[in-house]
Amino acid sequence: MRKRFRSLLIERADLKIPGLHVKQFAVHRHLPELTQLQMHEHAWTQVLLYLDGQGTQRIGLVQKEVLPGAVFVIPPRVPHAFVRSGRNRPLCVMIDLDLRRPTARKADWAYLGRSELMEVRQRLASLLTAHSVGDRQLRLDSAVFLLQILQVVLRSTSRGEAAPPRTMRRSGDRALHELIAQMQVTEPLKAVVERSGYQEDHFNRLLKQKTGLTLGQHRSRQRLKKAKTLLAQGHLISSAATLVGLLDQAYFTRWFRKQTGLTPSQWRLSTEGARYPRDGG
Repeated sequence: MRKRFRSLLIERADLKIPGLHVKQFAVHRHLPELTQLQMHEHAWTQVLLYLDGQGTQRIGLVQKEVLPGAVFVIPPRVPHAFVRSGRNRPLCVMIDLDLRRPTARKADWAYLGRSELMEVRQRLASLLTAHSVGDRQLRLDSAVFLLQILQVVLRSTSRGEAAPPRTMRRSGDRALHELIAQMQVTEPLKAVVERSGYQEDHFNRLLKQKTGLTLGQHRSRQRLKKAKTLLAQGHLISSAATLVGLLDQAYFTRWFRKQTGLTPSQWRLSTEGARYPRDGG
């Protein structure tokens, strides 16, 4: 599924379990012209989960950093506001509910780990697939996915993590480089993006800002490096093509020539000549 989640509003979720009543569920991306939400409050508890975007969430007098994976549980009648930073429009999951527990009157916040954020994205994709467009009420299969999302979110706030993990604060340096270094040349780019926990366009912008290359360009470099190694080791061109994830030998040859200016055969001959020069005498 594409990472551009469509907007969704289930106005009459009306999902009830002991201690919890989900009233409304929504997924939406902020409008381009919307850079901030002024202070406002609700008569119910509101859960906000940011899947993408950056900014500052204000809850009463407290201000917290918004990054992908930031979760806020805002009690009834508590004023809150949001200010966007950067050009990327936030993508937000909003759940309105009545939450009956001892800590329900206290604001909570947390930052999901990458695996948790990926889990939420997967459950959300399943929910969007199961839910019929235009249906304002909640179906049984959709309700299961919604509860799974809510479980991950509320579990994270119960841990009391009040600051973003260092890997999120430093998403452009070590954590980002480690992700690229661990990428397999035959691995689909979609799988790498999912492991990052970011929306695809945002991830590529972040990667290019920090490294100068998009994810596809990084993989192309890794493929070329491995292809050269395989050819130098004597692998058949068809075998080298398969091992770097390009199953069509003709396409592999065109791709290799575009990268190096030589066909795989020409490149191998040139390297063999460099390693074993002819006797000039």
